[in-house]
Amino acid sequence: MMNLKNLLTLMVSIMTLAAFGQVKVRKMPANLNHPAINNFAPFISLDGNSMVYLADVDEDNAITMNYTTREGVNWKDPVILPKSVNNRLNFMKGYSLSADGTTLYISNIKSNGMGGFDLYSSQLIGNRWGEPVNMLLPSNSKGHEACPSLSLDGSAMFYMRCEKMDFNKADGCRILMMMKKPSGQWDTPEELPGFINTGNSQTPRIMADGETLIFSSDRIQPNKGGMDLYFTRFQRGQWSPPRALEFVNTAEDDQYVSATTSGMYLLRDAHGQRSNELVEFLFPSDVRPKGTLRVEGTVEGPLDLASPFVSIIDYTD
Repeated sequence: MMNLKNLLTLMVSIMTLAAFGQVKVRKMPANLNHPAINNFAPFISLDGNSMVYLADVDEDNAITMNYTTREGVNWKDPVILPKSVNNRLNFMKGYSLSADGTTLYISNIKSNGMGGFDLYSSQLIGNRWGEPVNMLLPSNSKGHEACPSLSLDGSAMFYMRCEKMDFNKADGCRILMMMKKPSGQWDTPEELPGFINTGNSQTPRIMADGETLIFSSDRIQPNKGGMDLYFTRFQRGQWSPPRALEFVNTAEDDQYVSATTSGMYLLRDAHGQRSNELVEFLFPSDVRPKGTLRVEGTVEGPLDLASPFVSIIDYTD
């Protein structure tokens, strides 16, 4: 390993992967997709190294939250999350992970909340999840909040606030966005435009490119039935009109999806031959989010030297 103490020059080549030659549908590995187990609502961290999903593996085949991490190219065997973050007071599919997988967000209706279902966060310390902490104002309200999604740098959060919510379903929802202040506190959330919030818009997922937002709705056309998936892009200071994600929408409810920084595949659950499985669907080129690469490193040496720099070369031009 090269260790430059006086000057660090990091050159990163970023190439856009072509859709040609990519498998259109691929299943997650067998240690996750067991033929006797049903899996639902996967949320993968943007760095692609952590994942939370539901599986009917608890006592009496009860559905419970499972957690797994990637080791190299392989996924470790999943474990059931502790009851502190995984209990019957959760909005069942309203969870998410931070970009690096070290913060778990849930929606819970504990008695010490602000009204309805509230957003809580739990930190991964070592190999244990900390006690969930209520995010309070301005994130939460007397209504119901769930399904947060954080940008890659953690500066923006998208989530839904609903008029009605039980442990399994919600209705009358609208999508909010809030930005983090320089102080680290969250600013007052704002609703997305009316052509996105048409009466029941749910489960926002901000992609790693920071401009592509996927969400679900049963009030936008075209609609194949129930909740369908749509996407919008923030470009030149405004959100674009929603477009349906035709390649994954079905006649059933289509909602709980996620993706990594590569922007190549959309992860969701789907019917398999024997059970409900975790499956990745290749984004068509016209709706694919931009792929991103996050670079982290440590610079050693005297502090009076010039700052290190990153040089990026795009070989596709």
